[in-house]
Amino acid sequence: GISRNQALTLYLNDGPVTLDPAISQETKSLQYIAQIFSGLITFDSDLNIKPDLASGWRISNKGKTYTFTIDEKARFHDGRPLIANDVKYSWERAGNTDDDSATSKAYLDDIVGMKNVFDGTAENATGIEVLDDRTLRVTIDAPKAHFLSKLSHPSTYVVDRQNVKQGPYWWAKPNGTGPFKLKGWDYMTLFVLEANSNYHGVPPKIPFVIFKLYGGDPISMYESGEIDGGNVYVEDVVRLTSKENPLKGKLSMKTDMTIHYVGFVSDKEPFNDPLVRKAFMLAIDRSKLIADIYKGTKQVAQGFLPPGL
Repeated sequence: GISRNQALTLYLNDGPVTLDPAISQETKSLQYIAQIFSGLITFDSDLNIKPDLASGWRISNKGKTYTFTIDEKARFHDGRPLIANDVKYSWERAGNTDDDSATSKAYLDDIVGMKNVFDGTAENATGIEVLDDRTLRVTIDAPKAHFLSKLSHPSTYVVDRQNVKQGPYWWAKPNGTGPFKLKGWDYMTLFVLEANSNYHGVPPKIPFVIFKLYGGDPISMYESGEIDGGNVYVEDVVRLTSKENPLKGKLSMKTDMTIHYVGFVSDKEPFNDPLVRKAFMLAIDRSKLIADIYKGTKQVAQGFLPPGL
């Protein structure tokens, strides 16, 4: 029932595994979660830290205490104002959830008392203090320049306590704070987002975003006008980049901020010998692998920092 010219329609190979920010660990869920939920901190297009649900913060105690001011315009999708206690609840819930998440631990364990929440010896973290509805004080275990950056990750996003109380699959009807709200989800075919009129930031310019899921050929769907964009398969890149293909100018390629690697169990023979590990590495022609298998769509990584970062 949504007009074609009111929606950005995209094709993706799969939908989310979960929409619960606290337990999500893979990018196919996070790309949806980041539209529906939000956190205190985000990045701009140049990867500079900027406020999101927080309107600002003050650092004290020699870099160990952060006092956040909650944006007075921040609202959940149902219109309820966001308060500091919502942030405290969300972070402590990420430590108390029955679905153990290594991701939440990685991004929240700097906060004093969160390790006790994660190991089940406490329900609340002493380092998270609500001073009033718009002020949250957070104390970490040591000065860390990267702490604010960690708060941009979806595992730190804010959820609605009453929404969570609706049951184990509350996230199928989420009440988030992000730029879009979930309008509909047909598990194997469609995932539909609608612009959030209560959004505290710059409102979306597109009324709807429709994700068509599974079972289609994105190039054929694009050529027929069924979608506005989608990921293409490696085997299609050669065809799409040929001079004769009318879609050549429509293909956009960028460097992902990720790497792929082979890891050796280095405490077991024969890989406890660094020369054996080196021999295996030298035996693999990575440039040829990229040219033949990945059709030149990858780069040779020279370390754990992705080339696109």
